Amino acid sequence: MSNNRRRRRRGRGALPDRRALFDCLSNSDRPLTLKEIAGALEIDVVHHAALARQLNAMVSLGRIACNRQGGFGTARKMDLVAGTVSAHSDGYGFLRLDEGGEDLFLPAREMRSVMHGDRLLARVAGTDRDGRSRGTLVEIIERAHKRVVGYFREENGAGFVVPGDTRLPDVVIPYPARACPGDYVVAEIVRQPEERLPPLGKVVEVLQGPTEHRRTMLVIIRSHELPDAWPKEVEGELAQISGEIGERELHGREDLRGLDLVTIDGENARDFDDAVYCERTDGGWRLIVAIADVSWYVRSATALDREALCRGTSVYFPCRVIPMLPERLSADLCSLRPDTARLCLACELGIDSDGEVRSRRLFPAVMRSAARLTYTETAALIEDRDTAARRRRAALLPRLECLYELYYCLHKRREHSGLLDFDVPEMRFAFDAEERVRSVDPIRRRDSHRLIEEMMLAANVAVAEFLLQHRQPGPYRAHASPEPERLRELRSFLERVGLSLGGRERPATSDYARLLERARRKNLLAAVQTMVLRSLPLAEYAADNAGHFGLGFAAYTHFTSPIRRYPDLLVHRAVRRLLKAPAGGRARSTRDVQRIAEQCSVTERRAENAEREMDRWCKCDYLRDRIGEEFEGQVSGVISSGLFVTLDGLGIDGLIHVSSLPGDYYHYDAEMQRLGGEHTGRVFGLAQRLRLRLLRVDMDNRRIDLGLVQAAEGGRR
Repeated sequence: MSNNRRRRRRGRGALPDRRALFDCLSNSDRPLTLKEIAGALEIDVVHHAALARQLNAMVSLGRIACNRQGGFGTARKMDLVAGTVSAHSDGYGFLRLDEGGEDLFLPAREMRSVMHGDRLLARVAGTDRDGRSRGTLVEIIERAHKRVVGYFREENGAGFVVPGDTRLPDVVIPYPARACPGDYVVAEIVRQPEERLPPLGKVVEVLQGPTEHRRTMLVIIRSHELPDAWPKEVEGELAQISGEIGERELHGREDLRGLDLVTIDGENARDFDDAVYCERTDGGWRLIVAIADVSWYVRSATALDREALCRGTSVYFPCRVIPMLPERLSADLCSLRPDTARLCLACELGIDSDGEVRSRRLFPAVMRSAARLTYTETAALIEDRDTAARRRRAALLPRLECLYELYYCLHKRREHSGLLDFDVPEMRFAFDAEERVRSVDPIRRRDSHRLIEEMMLAANVAVAEFLLQHRQPGPYRAHASPEPERLRELRSFLERVGLSLGGRERPATSDYARLLERARRKNLLAAVQTMVLRSLPLAEYAADNAGHFGLGFAAYTHFTSPIRRYPDLLVHRAVRRLLKAPAGGRARSTRDVQRIAEQCSVTERRAENAEREMDRWCKCDYLRDRIGEEFEGQVSGVISSGLFVTLDGLGIDGLIHVSSLPGDYYHYDAEMQRLGGEHTGRVFGLAQRLRLRLLRVDMDNRRIDLGLVQAAEGGRR
């Protein structure tokens, strides 16, 4: 569309959109000043301040740049690239480009005035001696860190905060510091780093706790910027919510209180957002999955809604949960507690004897859970046929038996289609009175766990298909197939270990399932599983449906956990709106849904990283008093600096540094994921069995150092 046509559409003198501004700069043969842009697009002087804000916003996104003379131009025309800094603890870094492609290497001198995570405009400045594209800093678009978390130290009369993230520089703290050496603190950065000056900060919080465990948890919460306090506006809205279920709440709802719906969760669960019911029919089964109706209580554009979106998901630590919703909702009003009337959104499926869904119905309802069951109790009732347990729950047995029948049918159908089931064990920590970790035990997955997963998958697929049928932007749960480069790397590895992956350029989920089964038979499952996981992209939320490769579904969404995941809450509102039920909220545009989906993907990663860091600390805590002990383990990862080994029965990973391997120079083979000795020909690689000695536990960096006692397989040549 020409600039003249754009001007006519918006009205003479009005502020243009970003596309019109970008087109104007793209079509110019030189950078333009603000006045020149305003003249070219006939923008009235009263809009010049707004135009300046619009241009600055585009600069912050990296789409355009401003030179020293105040001239604006597109980044590409000015030979600039935008990206995000990935710093290395040794001082250099890389710029990950927004447009993709090879990262730009940033030498240490270019990193002096930036920090990990900052967004930059840079210019490609040739290549270095290793053939890497090298960049020079042109402009800092956006700073990533307003605060850092670390421990306070003193040196030569000066104070410093040493961040827990080793990719960040030390922050200078002028006196008085409000902290003592060794304290863990939050420091606010008052001056970002400059070419010859380090960052300057002030201590705003000293992190303390009754135990080392609690203090570490607080450090992790602050490091990952997890919201853990409720704003006053939320408290005010919460006080206005009634727990009564009267005519207004029941209007338009079906009554499911006569059905034996049950919840099945872990022993320590406090919020119950899904309940299930199953009965036999002439041609198969009738399944009802009832999900807590959070959307009735958390309405759009409220303080509660804004805070839930900010959190995005609940965060689960071994001794604490940071919930997405306040406890009065998550553990009370929305939780499907037994023998209590609760509002829900139900998905009813008619499933035939082959496990195929023949009918689908979604509707708002009211229910009363007949029992709060655990995975352990359910397994005892049906899998172990425990006589005493079955006598105690006799009234529920017909429904539970029916659920298991349906589970076996659905699971068998997915196995036949190519079920991609990774064997990644979860661990449970047990603590003593001082909150020290005293045991680490694998969680045994039983059919009771898989049963609930299978029912939730069926409901999520049904809701995704319902949204697609009504052309409703999600959010959908999207998981793409592997990129060609990742696929080539995987195939190269498989070829060297005598395996192959079917499907040529576009392998299906079933091809991966067959690969894992062959790897299991050849005792290579751990190695192959590691490489397969590395080849797959991360799942994320998106407004448009792209299918879920890992699960093998053409359409998939998250519907079953609105108490702990914001995308599920958004899906509930969309379903209610399509059903013309109250509390559906306004219709959202695809762009709006995509923006929220991207934010939820970010908060999901943030929560996962925090949970993973806390787990690593707990594992270190368990081993810190066992220095010198010997363990058996299996190589689970290989990097240029050493071998990651998973200790048997503990699910704990430690590193054998390359310098600890038997006397030789070892070289890293990235394709084969192994280290090979230059002179001895000795090879250490994925899945190899080793005997190890625990050398050191670094609590601050959550790191475990191991030494090699002997290779159980004697090494490989």
